[in-house]
Amino acid sequence: MDLQAAASRGDARAVKLIVTAGGRIRNWHTKRSPLALAAGNGHTKALRILIESGSFDPEELDKHNRTPLSWGAARGHEGVVRMLIERSDVDPDSVDDRGWTPLSWAAGGGHVAVVKLLLRKNANLNARDRVGLTPLAWASANGQKDVVKVLLGQNCLDLNAQDNWGRTPFSRAAAEGEAKHRDIMALFIANSKSCLEIPDYEGRTPLFWAAGLGRFKAVRDLLNAGATVNTKDRDGRTPLWRAAEDGHDSVVKLLREAGKKSQQESGAGNGLSMVGIKDRNDRTPIMVAAQGNHIKVLKILLFESKELVNDGDRDGRTAISWAAGYGHDAAMEILLSEGQANASLPDHRGQTPLLWAAKEGHRTSALLLLRCADVQPDYARHVDNRSPLSLAAEHGNYAVAELLLAHDVNINTKDKRGRTAIMYAAGAGHEKFVDLICQKGTDLEPLYKDKDGMTLLMYAAKGGLHALARQLMEDGAEIDAMDRHKRTALMFASGGGHIEMVELLIARGTDVEARTALGLKAINYARIEEHKSVQRLLVAALQKQKKATRNNTPMYQGPGAHKPPPVAAVRKSLVQLPLAAKSSSKRLSTQVAHTVQEVWNSTQLSAEQFMYVVVITRRLAKVWLAKARTG
Repeated sequence: MDLQAAASRGDARAVKLIVTAGGRIRNWHTKRSPLALAAGNGHTKALRILIESGSFDPEELDKHNRTPLSWGAARGHEGVVRMLIERSDVDPDSVDDRGWTPLSWAAGGGHVAVVKLLLRKNANLNARDRVGLTPLAWASANGQKDVVKVLLGQNCLDLNAQDNWGRTPFSRAAAEGEAKHRDIMALFIANSKSCLEIPDYEGRTPLFWAAGLGRFKAVRDLLNAGATVNTKDRDGRTPLWRAAEDGHDSVVKLLREAGKKSQQESGAGNGLSMVGIKDRNDRTPIMVAAQGNHIKVLKILLFESKELVNDGDRDGRTAISWAAGYGHDAAMEILLSEGQANASLPDHRGQTPLLWAAKEGHRTSALLLLRCADVQPDYARHVDNRSPLSLAAEHGNYAVAELLLAHDVNINTKDKRGRTAIMYAAGAGHEKFVDLICQKGTDLEPLYKDKDGMTLLMYAAKGGLHALARQLMEDGAEIDAMDRHKRTALMFASGGGHIEMVELLIARGTDVEARTALGLKAINYARIEEHKSVQRLLVAALQKQKKATRNNTPMYQGPGAHKPPPVAAVRKSLVQLPLAAKSSSKRLSTQVAHTVQEVWNSTQLSAEQFMYVVVITRRLAKVWLAKARTG
């Protein structure tokens, strides 16, 4: 048996023998000395032997900077603590890595006798750990009523010490809300009611914490003690707002009644204003209850506050808009039946509840809304003139689209960008959705371009829908049409990695050399997105197209052949030749210009071939001029 095992077991005889024999004194695995092991397990005899041997430092730290006293206090070993604090070389306020003192450990663990011993040794009862919690805060949070009673009897106690978040010991007890914590709350209130209203750094009072966590009895006790019911945090939220957000219906009811009573006593109203209090985003308790689908809370709030149901938040969204966006059908039914909510009211961006339901794919929510007489399935007064069908198409919400089409919506409605539902569906690759719209007889309009210059073929290429692309090309779609950035269908397909689409476009003779306004080719898009298979396919197509260009003759110019340049471009190139010769030999420059002109007149060159001749001739002119000067 080694010394660590003997000390841990409390085998005083073995400890004495090993120490006398000079045994190993440290456990290198736990980094705890035999002294700490004995103290932590409450073995006072073994501890005394180790201390009196003179081989151990009573203040020796383990890997967490905890002393033997810290271990003894944490585990409530009164004899160990008494033995250690009687020594002059033991600090009763030693601090570990967490900033906890022996008193913090003892208070949090509910060890009353140890707490009293440490206090008699003048331990710092207001010591703060790394997060600012005092021994009183730990005792309050852990429900250690007897320890709290002892600490409250100390003269120098900071009753409302705030931690790093501004929370007090009382706030932590209120947030827990169990019977033992409520007993602690009663002790605080009896000591001083100042603890009731102290907010943390976010403006949250103890009542706010208790309400937000659904601690009904704690909320009741706080209200009975006189806590202010309508305090706001930094975000403008009240305890009732916070309770409604998390669906604590019993707390909401309690707070509402308390608010009504308070307002009636002060002559301020009937409690309606309390339900209508908005946070900094102008959201009411009714809105957040609808967003969370808290049915019981909604019923409580709507019982006397129906006139608030259509209030909008900062973005103009109402309670039913939030419920529709989250697909909370039960909340929507309550809002429509008991609150008489306006089902067609748009927000500041023109988005109605139906638009939100369509966008998020909530079919049942959309069905509930379409049953309302004032809801228009074709409503398109969104800020971008988007219709419900358009949003459902973009997000691939097939079930909602089926429902909308059953209500005979216009499938060819265009938004502000000139885009139709099928364009959005094709661009996002929703093939099933495209098929659904096609079955309804939509006009594919192969030559139509939206306001960005994009055709349906480009959207099909972007989404990888080769069946739609094939149909469009058969209907006369322009394969190399460019949008306003000079991007082609091939570029969209390459950037998306749609190899079958790329193969189809190449087979139909698309120009693989086409460039955008920034000079990018389709292969550049494939490289940017690291689509290796598409890159290999495009490299092969580029090589084939270049070979075909080289083999073109005056007898036959292939599909990709260049047309002769305009006369202005030829004249500009010829005028630059004398400049290349620096005008030092007018005769030489004229001769070179005539030579190039004769080449152009006597042969049928492509634009690319002619420009090559011009470049070479410029270089030759410089060489000839240099020779003329030296000759």
